[in-house]
Amino acid sequence: MQSGYRQYWLLWHNNKAKYGWYRYDTRFAITKYDNDGELAGYNIFRGRLVIRHAKDGKLYLYDVLRIKKETSEPLE
Repeated sequence: MQSGYRQYWLLWHNNKAKYGWYRYDTRFAITKYDNDGELAGYNIFRGRLVIRHAKDGKLYLYDVLRIKKETSEPLE
């Protein structure tokens, strides 16, 4: 006999992720502007993208996990 969690997981996996999940680590930047509207720099972030391969053959962004701001300063 399977536990309720295991049955739920199998049902979820068969319905939502029948064709698989993909995971990608990525980096992205968001610009910073000063009060005068001039570019002041960038905030760099790291994250993990979770992609779902759907029944129709398309890939869909499912979630973004582990978002963390990088603390290193860029070289000038």
